[in-house]
Amino acid sequence: MKMKKRFLALTLSMVMAASLMACGAANDDTADTTEPAKETEAAEETNEAEATETKEASDADTTAETADKSLATDAGADWEEVLLAKGYDAQGDEEQEWVFICKSFTDVFTVKVMDAFEAYTKENFPNVTLALYDGEMDASKQIQQAEDAVANGVDCIVASPSDSDGCASIVDIAAEAGIPCVMVNTEVNNSKPYFFAGSDHYDSGKLQGEYIRDHIDDTETQKICYLEGTPGFNHTTLRKAGIFDVLDEAGYNYELLSSLTGEYYRDKGISITEDWITQYGDEIDIIAAANDEMAMGALQAVKAAGLKDIKILGIDANDDAMEAISNGELVFTVFQNAAGQGEWGAIAAYAACKGKEPEVLSIPYESVSIDNLSDYWTP
Repeated sequence: MKMKKRFLALTLSMVMAASLMACGAANDDTADTTEPAKETEAAEETNEAEATETKEASDADTTAETADKSLATDAGADWEEVLLAKGYDAQGDEEQEWVFICKSFTDVFTVKVMDAFEAYTKENFPNVTLALYDGEMDASKQIQQAEDAVANGVDCIVASPSDSDGCASIVDIAAEAGIPCVMVNTEVNNSKPYFFAGSDHYDSGKLQGEYIRDHIDDTETQKICYLEGTPGFNHTTLRKAGIFDVLDEAGYNYELLSSLTGEYYRDKGISITEDWITQYGDEIDIIAAANDEMAMGALQAVKAAGLKDIKILGIDANDDAMEAISNGELVFTVFQNAAGQGEWGAIAAYAACKGKEPEVLSIPYESVSIDNLSDYWTP
């Protein structure tokens, strides 16, 4: 099982929750000729939604108890209950045409988000025609794809941006054409209103910092190396700020030996860590990475060097990272809910096409260590 057991059946859960709310809760109210890399008529096929699996609920409140408990997080946040209470449609049969402009078809986490988006759309919005585009980690290409989408007359532009600044004009392109815009996973720096389905990236770094503070003794100064994400992303800045804000506020006894950008790539995590090992050797106590790909690269370099005591932390809760935790090779990762981001991105797109005002749909991060690994992963 690849993800945390989050949903029994997301669609059914939402229908049940919607029924409950109807009884007692108030709702708040140009183009080039390049073919999209993938296109699907949502009504053509049923799809197995890999990422929509079961999760046990918390005992947060009476509403969560009465409605479907699969909507609750084990932290008691009930974030899906909160979003459902705002009157979103979990299903719909209106005919619409959407485009999903993916950051890159080679980015592991973003592809999970896209796949969840596509699966949920097919299952729950069967009259939506969806085209998927590969942005190839190129902001200018994603902008061109947005312009193409406008020329093709789509009803909604959905994007996972490759650059928070470089892709900001996608919002402008959509706004000028009178088309709603939804961003998933990564925000863009644009003051115009747009939907965002994703997580507070500061919290992911904060959770890493809390793990270090609470589980790694600092009687002796802990020497830390940090693998940064790609410059230009909000989440790159926020994840780094989160981890070190926690350590600094706690007065944690550490020295930052080096902080370098691995751009979220495994191979760069390997090469940077190899250089660190050459320079610092067994002085390194902790390597924290802004995602699991870089963390796994660091692990590969550490194992090749025969070092055993370096504690490595990542973010994303990818399968291989969780397997490494089970083997005692990684100590910590952060579950970023790809399924939730993709599914709520689709729900936001449908709502946007029906005129709902844009807002942030916040999906919380969750800590994963050996203590709770079985809640998120099984061999």
